[in-house]
Amino acid sequence: MQKIGLISGTVPIQSGEQKSVYTDYGFPSSPLSFFTLGEITFIHINRHGQDNQIPPHKINNHANILALKEQGVSQIIGISSCGIINKNIQLGSLVLPHDFIDFSHPTFYDKERYHISLSDPFCPALRKEVIKTLESLEIPFSTNAVVICPRGPSLETRAEIYAFAKLGADLVTMTCSKEAILAKELGLCYASICTADNLAQAEDNLEISEIISSAKQSSKNITKLLEALSPTDKNCACIDAPEKGKFIS
Repeated sequence: MQKIGLISGTVPIQSGEQKSVYTDYGFPSSPLSFFTLGEITFIHINRHGQDNQIPPHKINNHANILALKEQGVSQIIGISSCGIINKNIQLGSLVLPHDFIDFSHPTFYDKERYHISLSDPFCPALRKEVIKTLESLEIPFSTNAVVICPRGPSLETRAEIYAFAKLGADLVTMTCSKEAILAKELGLCYASICTADNLAQAEDNLEISEIISSAKQSSKNITKLLEALSPTDKNCACIDAPEKGKFIS
């Protein structure tokens, strides 16, 4: 039975048997929730906590990623609710970004010198498997998108969204890049699934209730995807990232 880590927040995910764990970086955001679909056991963490009380800038990403690794996970799927910058992206669709912009990289390496390559920040092999599954289900989705990840918790100004577009960003969210970086530092595969839940460039102020409503609708497609996902071989370079990134003088 293959294990896949699953991290989500605004988009609701089914719950299963729960287990509280503690890591060298403290408690993860929520107890681990174990549930099995087909031949895969998913180990889920709600990055915002059981009651959605943890704001984006207070998420213990280090503990979340490490907790999944210590459970024997080698692959993680992160699900993030996003705002649409590129108007070609359909509201309510799923997006699998291939790259991100984040100027505040977290790290596990505070006492050692490592320079982990992020040329492919999202695992190409895991992305390919998710894309193949979405195609078989005929769920609307798009790929080859760049997601930008500001710190939050406030939503962005119109000027910021305009600037993000000039930088080449297609989506905006506050979470997935931190998880992807830390996963890569531990040699784990990480793929991001963004749910396009609001129009970031809207003229009117965004209503949080509308974002939550759209995210709940998106969760139906996420559930279908997880139910249909097949076990995947770890045929990629993610596992070697820490060794290749170690600085040797």
